[in-house]
Amino acid sequence: MEKARKETVQKAWRMEAGEIGNIESYMDYEALDRAVCLLAGAKRIAAGGCGHTGIACRHLAHLMCCIDRPARFLTPSEGNHGGMGFLEEGDVLVLASRGGKTEELLPMLTAAKRKKVAIITVTENTDSGLAREADVVLPVRIGRETDRFNSQGTTSFVVMCALFDALQAAVMEKTGFREEQFAQNHPGGAVGEQLKRKREREAEYTIDFSKACGRIKPMHGVNNVPFVPQDYGNSGLFQKMAEAGIPFSRLHDTGGDWGGAHYVDIANIFPDFDADPEDIGSYDFAFTDRLMEEITAYGMEPFYRLGCSIENLQHIKAYHIYPPRDNQKWARICEGIIRHYNKGWGNGYHMNIRYWEIWNEPDNMPDAAENPMWKGSMEQYFALYETASKHLKQVFPEIKIGGYSSCGFYALSAADYSQVAHSSSRVGYFVEFFHRFLDHITSPAHSCPLDFFSFHSYADIEDNVRYAGYAREQLDDYGLEGTELIFNEWNAGTALRGTPEDAARIAAMMCALQDTPIDACMYYDAWAGSSYCGLFDPVGKTVFKAYYAFVCFNALYRLGTRVKVEGMTEGIYCMAAANDGQGALLLVNLTGKEIPLHITVEGITGEKGCGGKDGSLCAQLYRTDTENEYRQSCLTGGGNSFRTEALPDAVYLFTFPKMRNRTEISDIRG
Repeated sequence: MEKARKETVQKAWRMEAGEIGNIESYMDYEALDRAVCLLAGAKRIAAGGCGHTGIACRHLAHLMCCIDRPARFLTPSEGNHGGMGFLEEGDVLVLASRGGKTEELLPMLTAAKRKKVAIITVTENTDSGLAREADVVLPVRIGRETDRFNSQGTTSFVVMCALFDALQAAVMEKTGFREEQFAQNHPGGAVGEQLKRKREREAEYTIDFSKACGRIKPMHGVNNVPFVPQDYGNSGLFQKMAEAGIPFSRLHDTGGDWGGAHYVDIANIFPDFDADPEDIGSYDFAFTDRLMEEITAYGMEPFYRLGCSIENLQHIKAYHIYPPRDNQKWARICEGIIRHYNKGWGNGYHMNIRYWEIWNEPDNMPDAAENPMWKGSMEQYFALYETASKHLKQVFPEIKIGGYSSCGFYALSAADYSQVAHSSSRVGYFVEFFHRFLDHITSPAHSCPLDFFSFHSYADIEDNVRYAGYAREQLDDYGLEGTELIFNEWNAGTALRGTPEDAARIAAMMCALQDTPIDACMYYDAWAGSSYCGLFDPVGKTVFKAYYAFVCFNALYRLGTRVKVEGMTEGIYCMAAANDGQGALLLVNLTGKEIPLHITVEGITGEKGCGGKDGSLCAQLYRTDTENEYRQSCLTGGGNSFRTEALPDAVYLFTFPKMRNRTEISDIRG
């Protein structure tokens, strides 16, 4: 192509692209929204114009038909000779004229006003008769046309089409138009074939809100809180914890840049082991009091670890990880801490903290010289647990005593997670410690209380499910059927921090573990200063996408009753809950690809006026994925089913407002 002609072609493209780009700057968005509402609510739509503008109006009519808004193009001659009979009160007539003076359109405008048909005018001349008599005026502005004489309606046509395309997109959003509706309207051609193939690939799930299958367990607890109270004086992230409904904050490795040596640990609260445990003056509760006040003020229950924080640099010098010199005295110090927080002792509190955990990971290394948590033997820990558990349970029979925060059961999958979990590669020792601990506490000679057994794992979902089943089986075999199983340290992977995949794996873990014997979970951790914290950005003091996994799970936890979900696709995790006519579905996509979804709802029906038709279901969808951060949209069901798509690494929460129960909820536990 000759240079001059090539430059002419490129100039025309740039001119039209520039005019489309300018629409954003001058558009009247209030008028645009009114136009969307009129088009979304009309039974019939007509569009009229002349020349290039008329062709654009024909395009608009086709766009509306594609999304179930019955529409037709009316030429001025047809409209002025009976065609206006297509419209009646409540319908919409779109008239387009760049100059606003197209005489052939004026009789159509007059007829529409007489019939009480709403009029939308698209024009550059907002002072024209077509504009003054319209209900809504949408402005367009064109600098010049692409032809050399500036007389052809080329750029005008492109801008009109761009505006009409945007109107269709907004009407689809307003009406909740679904892809399966488009598939019905467009069965032919390559598009129809593509939609057919997509339907064949879709994952199908059925939620039956009339069939309960147990309670939603608290899988969204955490270790620690965003900041210890004096850090930065920022409570905004504490409020985020409350909004996510975090049920537990486990107190282990609790610290911070300021006051870090004064929180929670026995050696911090009771710094002189030779002091009198009966004397309140022997205790330093100052920082921990403030921390506990914050935790409870924002709706969380402390899960108190009695012992010490991990000393990862113990090879330089170990401070507080040695066995106590006197186990009985150590137990009496713990008694003082419990009295302070549960019984009000020493100007204390009545927090009624239920869970008190004796130590953390005493099995971390088989060689005491290398162990960053317990510089004693296995037998020394058993002796400490026996003394402390018996004493505390005798003094406080209402609390739950347990431990020992096992390093886990990696040996079952022959995996070595030492770099992530800061735990021994001698994973077989973890299992040996577990069995010998159970042998000790259940033997007639010792017979110790164990209200809960806690363990850790930094493995993947499938392995953690296996570990939970194994732990429950072993506890039951030892006659500890009533002992709760607490999974109180886990993380989907620190390398995922800040990514949508982290959010998806956290939400999937919560869903998967709901089907295991685990009674409660606590993610490690929620302290923003920790590399293990996937919830909060320590620099911007904002949330990562993983935070919304906790928000979504809490929506189900608040409802309380789990309900039946049928359907299975590898890599998709889901669960649903209901209460008093309300329902929610949490769905997670870990397939690595976009998945079409077809969701059918049973057991409830929509209220009159909800959705596009009376009795149709209406749902709010909150999307967290690669493109969205807990973005809300509305879905209207076709009867009792929905179709949408789940992007890779999606965490989607579907909530159903108060509906009518079609049948009474029946319990199908087991």
